[in-house]
Amino acid sequence: MFTSEYDEVQILIHGRAGQGVVLLGYLLGKIASECGFNCLQTSSYGAEARAGNSSSEVVISKSEIEFPGVLEADVLVLLSEGFESLLNKCKRDCLIIKTEGVRSPPIGNTIEIPALKISKEIGSPRDVNLVILGFLVKKLGLDKGVSLKILDEMELNKRAFESGYSLLD
Repeated sequence: MFTSEYDEVQILIHGRAGQGVVLLGYLLGKIASECGFNCLQTSSYGAEARAGNSSSEVVISKSEIEFPGVLEADVLVLLSEGFESLLNKCKRDCLIIKTEGVRSPPIGNTIEIPALKISKEIGSPRDVNLVILGFLVKKLGLDKGVSLKILDEMELNKRAFESGYSLLD
C-alpha cells in the first residue's frame, strides 16, 4: 500500500527494552532493502538493561534518502507506553499501529493489532515484534517471499510473521 503510493515512508517504532524493537526495525529495513528500496534504519535505547525505552527509525524510499532519520513519521508503531516524546516527530494524520493494552495517542489513525494474544496463541509470547512485522510487510506492500527468506536465514519464527501478515486478508 504505502510503498506503491508514496516515494518515501518514514516509520517510528517504540517499545521497552526486551520487546524486540531494534530487531523489528532492522528486519523491516533489511526486507525493504532486499525488495529494491533505499533504506535507513537507526535505533536508540536507554541505559537501563531491562526497563528502558527503546526505539527504531526506518526510512524506506524509492529514491535517495536525504536525511539520516525520521523527520515526520508516516507510521508510528507502539509496543508499549512512554511514547509521548515521539509524537512531535509524527504527521498529524500518521498511521498508528499499536498492540493491545497501549492507549491511543491523540493524533493519527489507529489500528490495534492483537499481537500479544496472537503470539501467546501460537506458543511464542516473545514474538510480538514478528507479528507486527508481518502486518507491516503486508501493509507496506513489501514482498512476503523475501521476508520469509530473511526470517528463515535468521532462524526466526515464521509462524508469528504469517499470523501478523494474515490480519489484512
